[in-house]
Amino acid sequence: MMSRIRMSALPALILALLPILLLWRVVFLGEAFVPADLQRDIAPWRQAADTHLLPWNPLMWDGVAEFYPWRLFLSRSVHAGYLPLWNPHQFCGTPFVGNSQSAIFYPFNCLFVILPVTAAFGASVLLHLFLTGMFLYAFLRSSAFRLSRSAALAGAVVWQLCTWQVSWLALPTFLCVSTWLPAALLLTQRFADRPTRARAALLGACLGLMLLAGHLQICLYCYLMIGGYALSIALPSARGRSRIALIAGAALAVGVMVLIGAAQLLPSVELSRMSHRAGGAPTWTGYQGYISLAVPAYHLVSIFAPDFFGNPTVGSYWGYTNYAENAAYVGVPALLLALVGVIAGWRPSKPVRFFAVSAVVAMLVATGTPIDTILFFGIPGFAQTGSPGRILVLWSFCAAILAAYGAQGILSQLREAKPAALIGRASGALLALLAVTMGYTLWWINKNAPSGALSTIFATEGDLWRLPVGLLFLTAILLYQYQTGKLTPRIAGGGLIAVLALDLLVSGMGYNRSTLATNVYPTTPLIAFLQQHAGTDRIMPVNTSWSIDPAHPPRAILPPNAAMVYGLYDTQGYDSLFPGQYMAFAAALNGDGKPPAPQENGNMVFTRGVGSELARMASARYLVSREPLPDNDATISQVYGGDDGYVYEDKSAAPRASVSDGPNRLNLTLDNTATQNIVVNDQWFPGWTARFNGSAAAITHGPQVFRTITGAQQNAGATAHLEMRYAPASVQVGLYGLCLACAILAFMLTPSRDRRF
Repeated sequence: MMSRIRMSALPALILALLPILLLWRVVFLGEAFVPADLQRDIAPWRQAADTHLLPWNPLMWDGVAEFYPWRLFLSRSVHAGYLPLWNPHQFCGTPFVGNSQSAIFYPFNCLFVILPVTAAFGASVLLHLFLTGMFLYAFLRSSAFRLSRSAALAGAVVWQLCTWQVSWLALPTFLCVSTWLPAALLLTQRFADRPTRARAALLGACLGLMLLAGHLQICLYCYLMIGGYALSIALPSARGRSRIALIAGAALAVGVMVLIGAAQLLPSVELSRMSHRAGGAPTWTGYQGYISLAVPAYHLVSIFAPDFFGNPTVGSYWGYTNYAENAAYVGVPALLLALVGVIAGWRPSKPVRFFAVSAVVAMLVATGTPIDTILFFGIPGFAQTGSPGRILVLWSFCAAILAAYGAQGILSQLREAKPAALIGRASGALLALLAVTMGYTLWWINKNAPSGALSTIFATEGDLWRLPVGLLFLTAILLYQYQTGKLTPRIAGGGLIAVLALDLLVSGMGYNRSTLATNVYPTTPLIAFLQQHAGTDRIMPVNTSWSIDPAHPPRAILPPNAAMVYGLYDTQGYDSLFPGQYMAFAAALNGDGKPPAPQENGNMVFTRGVGSELARMASARYLVSREPLPDNDATISQVYGGDDGYVYEDKSAAPRASVSDGPNRLNLTLDNTATQNIVVNDQWFPGWTARFNGSAAAITHGPQVFRTITGAQQNAGATAHLEMRYAPASVQVGLYGLCLACAILAFMLTPSRDRRF
């Protein structure tokens, strides 16, 4: 009995150990899983004026520039007794809940409240990697596949450590969504096996968690796979009353999903309609821009060698767009197993056929084939998503499932009469695929890349292939020893899992960055000066450009969202969703005829209109610059100068006489207020209400992007009080839906409800 228990617990132990090995610096050295070392090349944290310290990775920068400030803001607000719906620190104020990646309702983000934020990032990654591995292991052991422990664990390891997962770990919402994909498929299978109310409700809860997790694009991809799988296994075999039961259960699951996700989904939809990404119907021009970000065909060689085009962490990446956008490596041994799985299970297994077809479709979408046209123009909101390459999450997931089925086929058939045919056909298919992709890639490089690129590749070709070839050779020895009876099935399965894990650990262990917790947003003398003097007035860092070139970090100072960390208020901002009106306002504020968003990143807004009337209206009292500003305005004077930058005070800036009572409230005490309208120089957005001396007052839009309080009746010489609250109806309705969903779940999960429809 004890031996059986130990064997049952072994997969969980392995799936817990592998993420620890991947993040060993975080676990054993106490480092923060935040790429904060990238700050060392940007002012005011830059340590040396002319020394380039680290390879620049603009995508990984989002981990320290967006997610760290957002999670820290959430933690501080909750500790102060507030759930942050509004962010007063960026864009002259902007909705916080409407940005889906703030994920303030995602239950597992309580880690950022319970633990120090620097520690919570690593804890969240470790937890979610463990959960997603266990979920896939359970799915592969379920009635859908009925795989052995070794084969199921092999698939779980491939999914847990594949390059797609590892490449996006710095942006936690990607993993938080993909974690629940195998769980949702498992619950879908269980409901199809026995359609009860409880199982339908649990499936809906899992789908709702994916909405709350924060990345709507990845969530949409996962929903497409879950829906396709449900249709492939349920409806074809259902008849009459059974089909009605399945439809009723699906309706219950979707209802619970919508009610749970409404708290996040409704504010996000409201903001997206008014955001900088909003627009009319999808256009052909927009589609061409979307397709331009697809994975090029010559990049598919990275399926066999993930670093064929270099690695951004060491500064050698020269491929198209970003490394993570093209991440498709699941391991060469895993790819061989996946081909074995397709060959062995194509005819007898309906799930194998589904996931094999899904893998091909996902790869076709990622590479920008005409299938994208259907998605882009046929699914509402799809045109506002990111690059097509992110659907490689489904490719990686399908490859992991097929690899597990292949491992099962090899371990169960290798000792039969003709096992060589199975492995031989898979090896031939693998070699053919390698020859085609490698040949095309080398042809493209020779034709399009700079001179010398091809010779450089040939010079490093041995390094690129040493690991996968060595692991394939090791796999061959392992299988030969098993075939001849020198290894037991248990040892052979364990060796196969070790090969898969070693391959992916070696390729992924050096990609992500971590740093000492004390080095995440350190306070420099310039920042200390601003914290001491700025108060509630706004700062305006004067930034003009950004960079996606790994050899040249941005020449910027105090980049967007840093103000959130230091408790400052900023006119600039960086967010995947923010009010589109602010983009137009920033363009007018700058007054230089150039877009306020840098060409390299359309989600950033820079405000650089030094001394402009709109900057003063926005209370931009303190101007921050890398270099000295021209002395051409008598009202602007330098108040700080040091190695980390310069600060100027604009004494003509309008005071931001607002006292915050939490992120969602403003309380103002006004003296000598005559009967007139009151302008509050914080951004207008639906959902704000006002009370003037205890009576309701109207809020109108303007001037510019700001708010005007009308109906403020007050005699001159008296003291008045203005209170403003942000409580949008979309959040209130969503929270009612969330409470209703919890009630439905509590009712449906009682034992009396666990019966068939």
